[in-house]
Amino acid sequence: EKETAEKLEVDWDKYAEFVEVMTSNATKNYDDYTARLAELKGEGCDVNRLTTAAIGIAAEAGEFQEIVKKVLFQNKPWNQENKDHLIIELGDIMWYAVQACKALDVRMQDVLIGNTFKLLKRYPEGTFDYLKSEYRAPNDL
Repeated sequence: EKETAEKLEVDWDKYAEFVEVMTSNATKNYDDYTARLAELKGEGCDVNRLTTAAIGIAAEAGEFQEIVKKVLFQNKPWNQENKDHLIIELGDIMWYAVQACKALDVRMQDVLIGNTFKLLKRYPEGTFDYLKSEYRAPNDL
């Protein structure tokens, strides 16, 4: 494997060209982006709230993950202060999750019920199954 990796060369300029053609116009061009935003707004999408939720959930999940990483790998103590910090970050994640619910016009209770049904369908015996988690049935999101 190492020998193969050493022989493998990447042409960064060609890769950059590949990335360019594989990128949507709305990503590359402001006018296309704003047109897409207007289209989505016309379809009833709450773009501002949805964007806030998506970026916020990712950012706060990263902060939560950073604490867990430090506890697991960098000897940060498992103490009440760090648990409280995790709870605070989890609260921030939930705040953004509610923003997403508002953007999608759905109640959090309905999201949780939907998740419960999804998991019961995936694990009909009512318990976790490693194989079913790795090798999902068709249409199992």
